Parts: sequence; C-alpha cells; structure tokens
Amino acid sequence: MAKFEVGKTYWAMDDCFEVTVTKRTDKTVWFDREGEVQWFMRIKHDKDGNEYAVDSKTVKAWGKKYLDDATYQAKYGR
Repeated sequence: MAKFEVGKTYWAMDDCFEVTVTKRTDKTVWFDREGEVQWFMRIKHDKDGNEYAVDSKTVKAWGKKYLDDATYQAKYGR
C-alpha cells in the first residue's frame, strides 16, 4: 500500500508536472511545484489501498477528459 510521504516527489499521470509533498494529514496532502505554486488535495484510495489525489481545479478548468492528467498517485513517487 503506497502512501504520500513528506519530502518525496510525485508526477501527474501525464508526466507534465512534478510536485513535492510539503505536509500531509490522514485526509489531505499539500504539494509544492518548483517553489512557486502551493496547493492541497484530498487523499483518496484505489481498490488496492494505494493513495492518490486529483487536482480538482484542473479538472474543473479542463474538463473530465483530463482527469488522468490531473491525478497524482503515491505509487509513482521517488
């Protein structure tokens, strides 16, 4: 079961954005992108118990067809 960890880097599914976790609770994760943009997302769990987060602002702006592009999964961190 993969979890978001403070200090680790993650990519959106489209590999477009690299973000680093700066803070987390059981339900929320805070991200920083290149020291310029900071925001938070709610943590969700897939069927295997792995954590993921969806950038809802991106989905609202671009539409649901870009849902994968705005999804960060803990199992793809480094």
